[in-house]
Amino acid sequence: MKFVFAALIVLAAFAVAEDKNKCGPDCTYSLDNGVLTLSGQGYTDDFCENLPPWWSDRDKITSVVVDKLSRLEGCSFAGLTKVTTVSIELKHQPTYNYGKFGERLFEGCSSLTSVTIAGESLSKWEDSTFNKEMFKGCSSLKSISIPSFITIIQENAFTGSSLERITVEQGNTKFSSDESGVLFDSDEETLIRYPPAATATAYVIPSTVTTMNSDAFNDVLLLQTLTLSKEQRWEESAFRHVPGLKEFKLPSEGNDRFAVEDGVLFDSNKRTLYRYPPAKECHGVACKTYEIPGSVTNIDKYAFEGCSSLETLSILSGLYQIHETALDGCITAFTVAEDSSNFVVAKDGALLRIYNKMETEVVKFPAKSIATEYNFAHPDDTSVTSIRAKAFEGCTSLTSINIPTNVTKIDHSAFNGCTSLTAVNVVEGNSHFKSLAGVFFQGDVLVKYPAKKAGASYSIPTEEETGLRITEIASKAFEGCNLLTSVSIHKNITTIKDEAFKDCSSLATVQYFGNGNPGGLDSFVNCPKVGKVCVPEGYIVDLGFCYKPVRDCSKPEPGTEPTSNPNSNGNGSSSSAAVVLPSLAAVVVAVFALFF
Repeated sequence: MKFVFAALIVLAAFAVAEDKNKCGPDCTYSLDNGVLTLSGQGYTDDFCENLPPWWSDRDKITSVVVDKLSRLEGCSFAGLTKVTTVSIELKHQPTYNYGKFGERLFEGCSSLTSVTIAGESLSKWEDSTFNKEMFKGCSSLKSISIPSFITIIQENAFTGSSLERITVEQGNTKFSSDESGVLFDSDEETLIRYPPAATATAYVIPSTVTTMNSDAFNDVLLLQTLTLSKEQRWEESAFRHVPGLKEFKLPSEGNDRFAVEDGVLFDSNKRTLYRYPPAKECHGVACKTYEIPGSVTNIDKYAFEGCSSLETLSILSGLYQIHETALDGCITAFTVAEDSSNFVVAKDGALLRIYNKMETEVVKFPAKSIATEYNFAHPDDTSVTSIRAKAFEGCTSLTSINIPTNVTKIDHSAFNGCTSLTAVNVVEGNSHFKSLAGVFFQGDVLVKYPAKKAGASYSIPTEEETGLRITEIASKAFEGCNLLTSVSIHKNITTIKDEAFKDCSSLATVQYFGNGNPGGLDSFVNCPKVGKVCVPEGYIVDLGFCYKPVRDCSKPEPGTEPTSNPNSNGNGSSSSAAVVLPSLAAVVVAVFALFF
């Protein structure tokens, strides 16, 4: 009996030791001399909401080896800034019939220079996937080879990377690449991704291409001239964030779907303006003014996005519609033809859309205007009834906005990017909106906390205090509020939208008194000082990759518990010797029980 008892103790001890180094179903890890090794026949946990077990030793990890797991879930190696090389071998397992490289897998691995991926033949896998933003922030990684067994590449897989070339391994039947390192489907009919950091300044899209992914040219830095293919179709977001683009061109055989005039891209009839090149030049220097051709009736999504040098946009009488994202981040002044029945420029420079005598919409306030206050200075103030999405976005000089009683509709994104705003005021008598100490509310939603509002702490007001039952924090409501160090969120808040606290650089403490999961995607993205988030038992807040521990208020305060991995031996190792120490102690106890 003593022998059986001792054996059970030994087995239990080994089970405890193994569990301490577990990182997912049938997945364990070790850290030895800076090399993080993951092994097993299963897969990692998803670490986009929970920190990985090796996080406390992250600064000691310089290399990663994955040995025959079936897949890697999201954020497994995110934030390992000292890692330079990664070697991955995936192995098909009957229990896990698809391979996967999770989203944000290597995000923030700024020292990473080499990623080697191997796996079993495609015939053994149901599907294998590259997920979104896998290489975001990998500023030292210049090339990647798509393995032969990869069958799916999600859009935005390469967003935020610094890749100069994307190649495809021989034997891959789903993808191909050209001599410029551009990624296509196997037939070169779909252009999937142009490498963001490719060094070429000009590129001619192959004649076989008919479609593009929506992120095909996003964040491409050095490209200046782009020639479209003959059969190409339009994807409105494909050319976003190409800051150096100077001109579009058409192939010599033309294109039935597009027209180009002076480097600007239109539909074939020049009724829709698709894209104005952000770095367009006039006589060898950046263009300052542009007159929209008289044939144009519509300005498409993102048409003038990022045109930082453009100062004046002239609108002729034929223009009927401007998409809400068309003028993001540009323009100092607008001019409108006197015979236009659709648009007018207010005395303060805002572009207004006139629908009828009783309905006028603020389309865009000039982002580069030096005005500090906005008071709806239309010739007939009572006709302004709505404010369009992103109408004031990027207006960095504005310190206050005053909303009159006649305004009944304001999009939640209207004031995003107003980094100098101290107050959004609502005139008494407006039944649609409310302002409390300069903070703007609409119904049950906290829409905008001014970025430069005075005060280091803020408690969202309760229904008992104000009569307002606030249940939601809008997307980017607290964006750029770098004076705030702490925020208290009461129990009635059930929804926190995406990026609600984005870029709150001084925010250190967030206290949530609810009992649900209100968090949006990356609620606290780019909040480097967030070190304490008080939440209910068992609830995890997505910190937007601030890489700070989430804490329950009932648990010990930071600094009162171990700050390093208890398995670490202090020199970057968490090798088997450290792992089995508890088991060795158990063995001693077992032997004592057996013989004495």
